[in-house]
Amino acid sequence: MTTPRKPAARKRTPSKAPAKRPAAPARKMGHAPDTVYLFSRDLHGTQLGVTHARHDGTVAGIRAAARRLQGDAEVEHYGWSMAASSMIATDAHGHAGWAISPNLAHINPVGSEGAAYTLGGPVRNPARKRAPRRR
Repeated sequence: MTTPRKPAARKRTPSKAPAKRPAAPARKMGHAPDTVYLFSRDLHGTQLGVTHARHDGTVAGIRAAARRLQGDAEVEHYGWSMAASSMIATDAHGHAGWAISPNLAHINPVGSEGAAYTLGGPVRNPARKRAPRRR
């Protein structure tokens, strides 16, 4: 006498919903070593494009590359605004290292108060406490 078999597992049919696609990896910018990136914007803040140039790792080299990029942006991007644009220089490992002011006078390390001011972010001093309210 034979033992009864278990019923075969029911085959799954594909659902009618479209298959989920894996999320596309975020595009990484600014990871080339020793490179200056210029994010060109117009007066309204609309990004017009990104240009880049290599530098030699010195402050003078960063300034020279940034000056070249500003000259190229005037030709390539109609309506480009130097004041609304931002520039970042990477270090030898490809990490964002310095924020460059639009007039090329200041090159501040990323994460500093000067870099936050140059890039238009909030300038916060966590060590400063608020004065007590007057009643």
